Amino acid sequence: MSDLSIEKGLLESEDIYKALFEGTAEGILVADIETKEFLFANPAMCKMLGYTEEELLQKSVLDIHQKNDLKCAISEFESQARGEKTLSSSRPCLRKNGTTLYADINTTNVLINGRGCNVGFFTDITERKKIEEELLLKNKVFESSLSANSTSKVDGIINHANAAFVEIWGYDSLEEVVGHPIPYFFVNPDDALPILESLNKTGKWEGNYLAKRKDGSTFIAQSLASVIKDEKGKLIGYHSSVIDITERKQMEEALRKSEASLANAQRISHLGNWDWDIVNNKLKFSEEIYHILGMETQEFGDTNEDFLKFVHPDDELFVQDNINKAIYEHKPYSIDYRLLLLDGSECTVHEEAEVTFNETGQAIRMFGTMQDITIRKQVEDAMFNAKLAAEAANKSKAEFIANMTHELSTPLNAVIGFSEMLLLGTFGTLNDKQTKYANNINSSGKHLLDVINDILDLSKIEAGKMELHINEFFVSDAIDEVEALMIPIASQKNIDLTCNIDIETPIIKADTIKFKQILYNLVSNAIKFTEQGGFVTIGGKISEDFVHIYVKDSGIGISPEDQDKLFTSFFQADSSSTREYGGTGLSLALIKKFVEMHGGEVWVESEVGKGSTFGFSIPTNLESTSF
Repeated sequence: MSDLSIEKGLLESEDIYKALFEGTAEGILVADIETKEFLFANPAMCKMLGYTEEELLQKSVLDIHQKNDLKCAISEFESQARGEKTLSSSRPCLRKNGTTLYADINTTNVLINGRGCNVGFFTDITERKKIEEELLLKNKVFESSLSANSTSKVDGIINHANAAFVEIWGYDSLEEVVGHPIPYFFVNPDDALPILESLNKTGKWEGNYLAKRKDGSTFIAQSLASVIKDEKGKLIGYHSSVIDITERKQMEEALRKSEASLANAQRISHLGNWDWDIVNNKLKFSEEIYHILGMETQEFGDTNEDFLKFVHPDDELFVQDNINKAIYEHKPYSIDYRLLLLDGSECTVHEEAEVTFNETGQAIRMFGTMQDITIRKQVEDAMFNAKLAAEAANKSKAEFIANMTHELSTPLNAVIGFSEMLLLGTFGTLNDKQTKYANNINSSGKHLLDVINDILDLSKIEAGKMELHINEFFVSDAIDEVEALMIPIASQKNIDLTCNIDIETPIIKADTIKFKQILYNLVSNAIKFTEQGGFVTIGGKISEDFVHIYVKDSGIGISPEDQDKLFTSFFQADSSSTREYGGTGLSLALIKKFVEMHGGEVWVESEVGKGSTFGFSIPTNLESTSF
């Protein structure tokens, strides 16, 4: 071969290599192994890094690698300098504008004009790297999501699921899930068919279905499903994201039942609630308030002024004043007022409300309840009127009794006086028969006068006209006086009357007459209801603060059912027409009234056939008062 042919061949070979060097899409970069400076760069490499060829040849290996990767890059470069022929790696490079170029790099050592050089071939994988990172991120989201994520092939067979899916459906591993068709996880497999139809038609589906766990238990699944397509738009599978909303549905159902129960309670009690957004002047009513107003929801506006139109004109200022106090003075209110309904009728409501304020003290909301109390108000008014009528009738009765007792006691005193004059022989000596009749007239007259006085006392107490006349007295003197009066009466029935009272405070402040009348009536009753040869004991204790006195007898006793009625006016334990014991049933009623006027109380203990004990307690130092 001639020299000319060899030279021509070399030129042609050089042209080929030049065309390959400049025309390839792969970046080629040649660096001096010793200095690490760039010697050659093809156009593709310049484009990848954003430099002109002239600019790039002013750089070195150190300039195109990021700081955090520089140490590794230099290590690989130096290992080749020590004789390692080729290396392959994927690493980030630094562009002129500071952005990152991800590249697959294959390097080899060559001798160029006697110099050791490193030739690097760079493939731009930036877009691929970006896609890989996005896929990695999506996969992390898929796997770490609290939602149960799964994918399936076009045939509906699940090929992947995350940990949440395995847990929510109650399986032990992913292997137990993969390979099953989508309907396998439904309580009713047929429910999956319309979902797949919707996915194939619209590309997505959202809704709830009843799912079945591994152990057969069920839960309500809320699902968002979509189709998966390749880069050409071809359907390749399905994706589903599910959360268990069983607890939420149960809470919603409980809330619905609670709201229904509240609505029923409000309907039954005619009690509604309202909420006024003061800032925006929006007023919301519960259903029952519309019932109270006798109207439908759409018939009513939504401002406070719309409601105030229903307030009775005579009550409008009163209602507005309470609203203002709640807003400006922070005073919740509880008021009754009237409403004028659409049909012209009135109703009375009871309303309670309070205001909530923001951090600056501005009123922002008012909450309240409203109850229809029309019927209750009518009943209260009727009761009040009945009370007034009863009080008027009672006053008339008291006045009548006072007049009648006066009219009766005047002639009765005359009868008693004349009978006593006859017994004294003022009009001449009486024979035995006349004396007997005169005694009967005198004792009967006195008894009737006592009854009249008891009735008068009772009517005075009921009319509030009975007064206590408080004075200091020796309590032993009062007790001795009553005992002295009762001894002759007890002796007639051979009853042993004794007195045993522990007196620590000899002087008390009370109404002396009423004190003696209380004790007299108790002892008199005890003697009356005690058989021949029995006993009656006056006992008790007078301490610094209280007088405690009881009267105990061995009489006939009182049944438990009668004990609660004993202190009622005109009550008789033996009310038959042939009753053995006399009396009007007023003495115990008067005792109770007199004791209560002193700020005390009465009590009784008794057993039929075994006697009774009546007692009372009053303060030892009572100030003057009236009843």
